[in-house]
Order: sequence, then structure tokens, then C-alpha cells
Amino acid sequence: MILLIHISIQFKWKLNLFLVLLLFGFTYSPAQVSAPEKVSRTWSQDTALICENIRKGRQYLSNDLNNLDSSGYFLERAKRESMSIGFADGVARASIYLSLAQSKKGNYHLAKRMLIKALPYCINAIHQDEIISHWHTAIAESYSYLGQGDSALFHLYKAEIYAQRKNDSSRLLITYINMGSVWIINEKWDNAARYLGKAKQIALAIGDNNNLSRIYSNLAILAARQDDTSGMFTYASKSIAIAEKYNIIEIQYNAYVLLGEYYFRAENYNRALEYFQRAYNVYKNPPPELSAIALSGMGKSNLKLNNLALAKSQQLKALEIASKKESHTWNVIESYKFLAELYAIEQNGREVYKYMNIYANLRDSLKDKERNKKIDELETQYQLAEKEKEITDKELKLVKQQHFISNRNTWIAIISLGALCLAIILIVSRRNLHRKMYVMQKEEEIKQLKAMMDGEEKERSRIAAELHDGISGLLSAATINLNNLSHEQTGVTGNANFQKTTLLIREISKEVRKTAHNLMPDSLLQNDFAQVIQLHCDYLAQDKSLHIEYRHFGDFEVLNEDYKLSVYRIIQELLQNIIKHAQAHVAVVQMHMEDALLSITVEDDGIGYDKNNTKNAGMGLHNIENRVKHMNGRLSIDTEPGKGTSVYIEVDV
Repeated sequence: MILLIHISIQFKWKLNLFLVLLLFGFTYSPAQVSAPEKVSRTWSQDTALICENIRKGRQYLSNDLNNLDSSGYFLERAKRESMSIGFADGVARASIYLSLAQSKKGNYHLAKRMLIKALPYCINAIHQDEIISHWHTAIAESYSYLGQGDSALFHLYKAEIYAQRKNDSSRLLITYINMGSVWIINEKWDNAARYLGKAKQIALAIGDNNNLSRIYSNLAILAARQDDTSGMFTYASKSIAIAEKYNIIEIQYNAYVLLGEYYFRAENYNRALEYFQRAYNVYKNPPPELSAIALSGMGKSNLKLNNLALAKSQQLKALEIASKKESHTWNVIESYKFLAELYAIEQNGREVYKYMNIYANLRDSLKDKERNKKIDELETQYQLAEKEKEITDKELKLVKQQHFISNRNTWIAIISLGALCLAIILIVSRRNLHRKMYVMQKEEEIKQLKAMMDGEEKERSRIAAELHDGISGLLSAATINLNNLSHEQTGVTGNANFQKTTLLIREISKEVRKTAHNLMPDSLLQNDFAQVIQLHCDYLAQDKSLHIEYRHFGDFEVLNEDYKLSVYRIIQELLQNIIKHAQAHVAVVQMHMEDALLSITVEDDGIGYDKNNTKNAGMGLHNIENRVKHMNGRLSIDTEPGKGTSVYIEVDV
């Protein structure tokens, strides 16, 4: 965004000259106006549309001073839609751009009020640092327009802090350009040169030719303010070379006016007229204030070239525009003087007197304003000095009083500090004791759980061995005897009771083997752990009523034997619950090991249950919770009636 500030310049030949100081604020690329990342899909679509409207509004704002109404349409729309969905970033950005549009229209107080209202949205924005930095730069421009340089610099220093915190070179570049411009207005040449120098270094480093042309333009103005016409010409030429190459209209205008003034004072009036004409024609629809500046320059150049009729019409037109805008700056005052000279050539005494009288009155008025401003500044400084003196006297009295009670306060402070330290030590010790007792209690609980589970596993192993070695052996012997009987007495095989007995013994043998496997599977000792779970899933899926999908990723051999057994028992119990209670058709078992984190997911498409109903929490779930607790893991169950069940377990290995 470009802010145009009128300033007066005094050359060594006593000519009061009007120039345009370019104070630069926001130069976003469209990518910088972005929607937040972590939003719902619907809200993301809304914010994307809002950001597109802001981008269009910004584009109209920066392209041409005559597109402010189009800019305002898109920005007001973006602000309204942002407020309707609670999108603070959108409200903040749109409000900042709308304030800059009002500044361009000359409504500086309104622009400042709009920015103050926008501040809460800036603070609540997702991209808070970036937007608050932009807000500080924008309100600094408003203060600059209102002649409050100190306030402008305060906010620019704030913007500099935010830019440095984010290491944002582009934002820092713009902030330094602004600071240099404000220091020029305040006539602090060394400060202005320092900050414009910093801006130049950044622009050259990042290859920002657009802002480099602006820096050269301000350096040309700085040179002019110090009566350095050579520097003025050099920097204006550099500025115009870049501005013409990249078609930066406002910089071209400023450089043309500077070069027109340079050649006018060098008495090269043809070149002066050429550059003032370029300034007038550079805008398709030039803003009135800028037209008046260029017309005034063309008029005085034509006067020196003896083109009296043209000079008169141009000066009168410049004055007409300036009177409508009530912009009585130094260039307008000079137009009255040049018209008086022109009428003097025509020997029209009445008009000479009229315009010289207006010239003298306006010149004195502006000088009075400048003088009053300086008097106000001196009065403010005097008041500050008086206040500082008053404060110093009070401080001396306070020092005497404080000296009287300093020893007593020192002892009070030492005793208080000692008591505070003792209290802190007692509190910390108490907290550490409680923490230690809590840790010991948890460790004891885990020990008891481990002892209980170890006892259960030993009992499982004993029962499994008895089933395998004892009952299973007897059943095998019974099966062999029945087979021998069928060979010895061939007629018995057709007997129904014989067949039923043979079938019953086979079923009993199958159930015994199944029970022994569940109690202590041989595969757990013979295969890698991922394959053990696969074999168990395949074993349960033989029933055909339940399809089990098993997926695994990672190296599970890093688990110790206790963890392997606990994980096996957890998955075994969960699958048994699905088979017994869930009425499911499909179950999914997933194990994932990465970065010392084991995650287990078991899901089914069964009937689910109400987990708030304590009647649904049986011994199986209680055992699972104990095993997860033993491993210092985390258990989560997601279920509703009719919507299946998902169990998620995480264990730090």
C-alpha cells in the first residue's frame, strides 16, 4: 500500500517546493493471505473464499488510486462474511486494508478508528504475530498523516520487533522504509539515512526491485531536504529506471516530479516541462491532488518558455483543483506567485495585485502554522522539563526518607526472605514425599498385579500340561482301544452306540487340545511374535462364522517375554469376547511398533454395547485392564449399541 504525504522542501536558493514522500506499508503477495490449516472442510471453503475477496481488494487498493470503490466492495464483503463465521483473521485483514483505503481518501481519523476497532480481532487471530505486525504498520501510517510522528514511530518500532521475532525480511524491509520516511518528516536526517540504508541492504539481498525503487525515491527526497541536488538527481534517476522497468506507477510519478524540479532550477525548462508532462500523463485517471502538482510544474515551465496562454490555463486549472480539495500546500502557493508574474507580463495590474495578495496571505498562513507547530513543540518540551524537575525534587525527598528506614527494611526483608525460603522448602519437601509415596504405591500395585498374573500363568501352564500329558493321553488310549475292538469284532462298527462313543471321544480330545492351546500355546515358544498372533487368528477363524483380518507392522521381537505373553493374552481375550458376545461377522486385529511405541487395535462389526452400563464390564475386560496397567499402557474403548466395538491400546516399550 502506498501512502502519499505532502511535505515542503527549502532549497539553498530559497525556493519552497512541494514533493510527495512515499511512505510504504503493506505489500502482500496473495499467498500471504491464507486460510488457517486446522479447520473443518466446510469452514476451510468459507475462509478460502474470504481470503480470495481480500486478495482482490488488496489488488485494487495497490494498483490504482482510482479503484478504491472496487477495493472497498471486496473488502467489506470479506469482513462481513468473516464476522458471520467467527473468522478473526479475515476480519482483521479486511479491516486493516479498509483503513488504508480510507487513508487514501484522506479520512485519516476514520482510518485510525477502524484500526482501533480491529485490534481485538488481530489479537485473537490464528496468525496473530503476522497480523499484529501489519496492524502496527497501518496505524503508524494513520499517525503520520495526522502529524503525530512520535506515535507513528512507536508503532513502527513494535512492528520491527514482530518482524525480527519471525525473522521476516520482507516485513522488516517495509518497516525500515516507513521509519526512514517518518524521520524525514521529522527532519532527523541521520536517522532517516540510517533506516533507509538498512532497507536498501535488505532489498538488494532478497532481490526486491519494487521496494528498492521506493527506497531510491525516498533517498532522493532526503537529498533534496538537505539541499543536495546532485544526490537528488542520482537517486531519482535510479528510482525511475527501476519504476519504468517494472511499471510502478506511483514511483514513476514521484521521480518525474523530482526531475522536473531539478531541471527547472537548472534553467533547462524544456526538460523540466517534459518531466512534469510525464508526471501528469503517467496515471490514466490521475487523482486530483497529483494532477494539481503536475499542472503547476507544467505551468511555471511554460511561463519560462514564453507560452503564456498555456501557462495561464495550466496554473488556473491547478488552482481550481487545489481549491476544491482545500490543499493549500507550497506548490499551490507558488502557482499564485507565477500567475502574478504572468499578469505582470500582460500588464494587468488588478490581477497582479489580486494574486500577489493571495500569495502573501497563504504564505504567511502556512509560515504561521509551521511557527505555531514549533512553538507547541517547544512548549511541550518546557512542560516536560518542568515536570522532570518536579519529579527530581520529589525523588530527593523520597531518598532522604528511604535512607532513614533502609536499615529496618533490610532486616525485615532478610527475615521475610528466610521465612519464605523455609516455607518453600517445607512445601517442596511435602510434595516430594507425597509424590514418592504415590510412586511407591503404584509400583506396589504393579508388583502385585505382576505376581498375580505370574501365578495365573503358572497355573495355566500346570493345567495345560495335565490336560496334554494326562487327560489327552488317556483319551488317545481310549481311541486306540476302540479302533482295536472294531478290528477284532467287525460287526460292532455298525452299532449306533459304538459310533456315538467314538465320535464323542474325538470331540472331547479336540476340546482338550483347544483348551490346552489357549492355556499355553506351543507357537508362543516356537515362532516369532507376529506369526504367533497370525496362527491364533487363523485357528479361531476355522469356525467360519467369524472372518478375522490381521495386519502388523514393525519389529515385535524387541518385546520381552512378559510383554509378549501379556499382549497375546489381551488379544486372545478380546477375540474370545467377540466370538462369545459380539455376534460379529468380521474382526480386525492390528499391531504397530514404531519408535518404542506399541499400538494394538481390535475392532468388530458386531452389536456393540453400552459402556456406561457397569453390568457389561465382566471379568474378561477387568483382566485386560489389569494387563494394560501392568505394562504402564493406555486403554481406550469406543462402542455403542448396534455400532460395533473398537479397542485401542498404546504401550511405551
